[in-house]
Amino acid sequence: MGSDSGQAGSHTYQSLTEDGLLGSVKLPKRPTGRLIMHSMVMFGREFCYAVEAAYVTPVLLSVGLPKSLYSTVWLLSPILGFLLQPVVGSASDHCRSRWGRRRPYILTLVIMMLVGMALYLNGDAVVSGKWTAQGPVVQCYRKRM
Repeated sequence: MGSDSGQAGSHTYQSLTEDGLLGSVKLPKRPTGRLIMHSMVMFGREFCYAVEAAYVTPVLLSVGLPKSLYSTVWLLSPILGFLLQPVVGSASDHCRSRWGRRRPYILTLVIMMLVGMALYLNGDAVVSGKWTAQGPVVQCYRKRM
């Protein structure tokens, strides 16, 4: 099934169907650097999801969200991803920017993600109204004599 065809870095795989309708498929050898880069991207994505899973509930508690809405908050992200991903993908496919098809969308989503993370990490300051243009207001108290 995975017999070597004699070429270095290339394997021929036979179809598992009885009559061999699909024939054999030759898989190209992927450069190690590309595989490592892909693995690093996947690690970063999974790390972000793990951080989100660890910190969302405490931040929601500090903001004062009722406990009855926690499941709705956790359900909102997959539903939005399910609905918006095909729309953004289709719009990206038809984009004719000088930066290419994907880069404008990647840049826009990165900026939106950074703004969202800033709001998320400072949620209690935003909700309490103690947010200024310079960042959250830090109150300093001096001891009076």
